[in-house]
Amino acid sequence: MSLVNNFQSLGEDLIRACEDRKKNISELRDYVNELLEQIASNRAAVSREMWEKLKEARLNRLDEVEKLLNEIIQDRSEARKIWAQTLDTLKKMGCS
Repeated sequence: MSLVNNFQSLGEDLIRACEDRKKNISELRDYVNELLEQIASNRAAVSREMWEKLKEARLNRLDEVEKLLNEIIQDRSEARKIWAQTLDTLKKMGCS
């Protein structure tokens, strides 16, 4: 009888251990699912934030390009005026 009792006790211990493992696995699965949801949520938030920063940076670059183009246009206009004055001076001097 002692052998039967030992096997019965061993079987009960194995069943209890399996149930505990099953419970732990279920808890781990729930924990991992929560982490995955948090990661997805954080990823979406970071993605939105990055797009906003990219949009802002793009607008800033467009403003900078516009300013540079205006400076170039102004410099070219001034250069044309100076060239016209130079040609006028050369005409007056009889060089052309």
